[in-house]
Amino acid sequence: MASDRRAEMVQALIELIADGGIENATVRRVATRVGVSIGAVQHHFPTKAGMVVAATEELFERTARRVAETTADSHGEERLRATASWLIAPGPSDELARVWLSLATLSVFDDEAGEVYRKHWRRVRGGLADLMRQLRPGRGDASLEAAATALLGLCDGLTLSVLSEPHQVRTDDARQIVDRWVTDWLDGPTTSADPTP
Repeated sequence: MASDRRAEMVQALIELIADGGIENATVRRVATRVGVSIGAVQHHFPTKAGMVVAATEELFERTARRVAETTADSHGEERLRATASWLIAPGPSDELARVWLSLATLSVFDDEAGEVYRKHWRRVRGGLADLMRQLRPGRGDASLEAAATALLGLCDGLTLSVLSEPHQVRTDDARQIVDRWVTDWLDGPTTSADPTP
């Protein structure tokens, strides 16, 4: 079936991008890996941005399902900490983190990639803000959005460090930094007029 073939192509894209970045994901390599014609790949993915976007969308949905499953029984503070921990790459070879970094890089130069990157970034930030709102309902929306932006930015930066300098920044260290940030935020001021840490 066509949908099965497309799924195989997306998986091939994920593996190729994770192994060697955007330039590694060529139409020819995808076609060879899946055993289809170059035209078949181009039919589904006519642009390089389309390839990276498809890989990101698939990985994002897989990860969202895993996060939902693993945090389903947690509540409040525990759920916020678990979700933040999930936003740190589990290691330098993590497929999602490597593909996400490729999309982030491409989003600076390509409108299609930029639109998808911003969509997912807003989605994750909104989820964090919702969790934070449940814990600190006294904070105003602007304060919560700022805090969620800061937390997600911290996680993005630490994930980049885990990928690019794993001997300096290990996953456990990065997760401890994020956990301390959450503690500081929870211990901070509660009124909407007060700044976030």
